[in-house]
Amino acid sequence: MKSVWKSASEEIEQATRIIIIGYSLPETDSFFKYLLALGLSKNDSLQEIILINPAQGIEGEALEKRYRDFIAPFFDTRNFRFWHVGFEKGITLLSYWIHNNLKAFKDSRQRYENESKA
Repeated sequence: MKSVWKSASEEIEQATRIIIIGYSLPETDSFFKYLLALGLSKNDSLQEIILINPAQGIEGEALEKRYRDFIAPFFDTRNFRFWHVGFEKGITLLSYWIHNNLKAFKDSRQRYENESKA
């Protein structure tokens, strides 16, 4: 299991975009926070973080603030997008976003494949 978490941290370190769906970042989940902080602190190529969560109103605002406060030391929060939508709507928006950003994904994939071969 240790190698799975090490791999996850390495993927976060190398990601150009991170998409989090439906995770509320509870105060008690210190392990996930540590994993994310470890990866973000070593990532110079991250361009964007997208969070998809159905939380609305005061609850949604609190969740967005919790994420922004957490990632601020590691990442420019201007490139942090919080989509206050449910799962189905979030997946639809995400498919449009991916289509519009396909070139960036292709470039990232090509870089990953080149690094994997080395």
